[in-house]
Amino acid sequence: MPGARQARRAICSYDGHRSTRDAVAGRAESKINGAETWRLLPIQFKTQNRWRSRVGEKSTAFGKELKSLNILMVEDNGGMRLLLRTMLSTFGITNIRQARDGTDGLTEMQVYDIDLVITDWEMEPMNGRDFITRIRTVGNEPLCFTPIIVLTGHASRSLLTEAFEIGATHLLVKPVTPASLLHRIQWVLADQREFEVAGDIYRQPMLIHDTSGLRRRTATAQTTWSLE
Repeated sequence: MPGARQARRAICSYDGHRSTRDAVAGRAESKINGAETWRLLPIQFKTQNRWRSRVGEKSTAFGKELKSLNILMVEDNGGMRLLLRTMLSTFGITNIRQARDGTDGLTEMQVYDIDLVITDWEMEPMNGRDFITRIRTVGNEPLCFTPIIVLTGHASRSLLTEAFEIGATHLLVKPVTPASLLHRIQWVLADQREFEVAGDIYRQPMLIHDTSGLRRRTATAQTTWSLE
């Protein structure tokens, strides 16, 4: 389809500029068994409503069967790519593409139909932050609705906030286990959140609650999640 091809070309022509949205995340800290835990309260925008307008599109993986997924791994560590591929294969997933960094990942998405992206955050030359921003840019339809699971070895408050602000779907802290990876993928397949326009990117509404495990809850008509 011409429209799809144009969208795929557009994703590589984007210059990587990020909007300076004026967002403030509320925070709360507590102590559990002597260890600091944290949660991020709903992000509140000080801009006009034009910064957040509902699109109504769900992720491209929503409702699909696990074994039918076309997955792209974006990871600069060869050992981690092998580990992820092995785990995905044990789940019965056979359509697996791989890229060494964000630049290669964008090229793969131009050529192949990808249902789900699993990307590292720290990569060179193009890191996960820039890669996600490029994918989520308004005008990159339908690629911008591809769900993205972020891999990181450092789940700090600032990283978590930034990842979800720029459009990450979910986050997985290393070391990765088969159970944790499968849990994230199944979560994405059942994710009914609709994308919104936030400045010049698409993202899904997210409320991170605490560190007691990432699970979906509904309270006062708002969906929330907590992060392991």
